[in-house]
Amino acid sequence: MTTVWPFRPQAEVIESYEWATDVHRCKLGERRICTRPIPRQGFIFRYFLTSDDYSAARALYEEIGEAELYVPDWPNLVDLGGVAQGDTTLGIDVSSIPSLKVGGKVLLWEENTVYEVCTIQSLGSGSITITATTRAYTLATAVPIRVGYFSQQLEVERGPTDYAQASATFDIVVTEDLTLLYGSGRSYLTYLGSQVVTDPIAIVNGAQESYSKATELLDSVTGPLFKYPIYPKVDKSSLLGWYLESRPEYWSQLLWVHSIKGRQKSFWCPSWNSDLLITRAIWNGDEEVEVAANNFSSRFTIPVDFAIISAGTVGWTFRVVGVEAGDPGKEILTLASPFIGNVALGDISSTCKLTLCRFSGDRVEFSHRPGASVTLSIQVQEVP
Repeated sequence: MTTVWPFRPQAEVIESYEWATDVHRCKLGERRICTRPIPRQGFIFRYFLTSDDYSAARALYEEIGEAELYVPDWPNLVDLGGVAQGDTTLGIDVSSIPSLKVGGKVLLWEENTVYEVCTIQSLGSGSITITATTRAYTLATAVPIRVGYFSQQLEVERGPTDYAQASATFDIVVTEDLTLLYGSGRSYLTYLGSQVVTDPIAIVNGAQESYSKATELLDSVTGPLFKYPIYPKVDKSSLLGWYLESRPEYWSQLLWVHSIKGRQKSFWCPSWNSDLLITRAIWNGDEEVEVAANNFSSRFTIPVDFAIISAGTVGWTFRVVGVEAGDPGKEILTLASPFIGNVALGDISSTCKLTLCRFSGDRVEFSHRPGASVTLSIQVQEVP
């Protein structure tokens, strides 16, 4: 019989998804093939356990060992309130909880020692039908259940207080491709066939940027060192961050992350710097943009893409394919195609460079904080 791990985490919960992508890079580009389109899911739960809870958790861990177990999907819990003995219907909106499935399990939980596992018999609009409950609950919480394994040891730190700090990490056996089931979530602006991430960067753990160049070292041992570039372009990476303050925001961003599939798909990222100063209004059909002189041809590699920021988000995008001197102190940029839209100078907050990026890794972590807030930080890098 499969055992449930019933301990409710009091600290943050880390929910992870990991795809697998083969990246084949050459001198002027790269090819990316997603070899695991359905991601592996994992959880890290952190606890403050009383001496009784710690004793029970240690004994249960020794009992389960390497066997499968029921892992509560705590990020998708639903507070129910009172539940009577023998109830078979629970009021739960299943529209954004993929771990609730017919034939699956749901945990009814009130305390670490007061709980039961019920089988889901059907899903309705705003409710689910389960096998009859065997007891009554005053303040019940319904938690979807995943099947998984312990991915590493149960870690416990004991101090001078009566509470032990513990963490448990789980790997989930079966997950879903949410894009196929629910769509891609966020409706970002599309530019040249790829989405533009129009959200300003939230500073979650500090905004980090790095610049490096892949080189090969030739060491003669007895003489000087020589370094040769492997690729002509500098590798640029930065950090995207979001504060997701509600369940709908989290769900929408989760769907978007699933649509990107780790390192496979690319998207545009604004620098959110003031990289250009536009000095003349732009009208629909214009083929040139006037900017303050900034030695454009030396600062940027043509062709280069830009976004005009207005009211805190990306309003317009354009590609520059040429530059020439204009009036004193001005430069004239030639556009790849006629401009779409009308932009008065008063509409422009800043104009920043657009970079085509992808995730740096295949693993993405959502950090669920106490309450409903979630933070998300993703390292991205420029696509060569």
